[in-house]
Amino acid sequence: MPDEKTGTLEPLQIAMLLYPGFTLLDLAGPANALGLHGKIHLAWKTMEPVSTDMGIR
Repeated sequence: MPDEKTGTLEPLQIAMLLYPGFTLLDLAGPANALGLHGKIHLAWKTMEPVSTDMGIR
């Protein structure tokens, strides 16, 4: 929705769900493209690091 004062669009709010064993490229590619037009939020049920399929946390 456009801001009534400035007429500019607010950035998209995009949530990306993390899960143990996800592939980092499946997160990084879309986040890179969508991040140009919005704010990316990473979501998981706890604040603990989430490991990828390659062990990256």
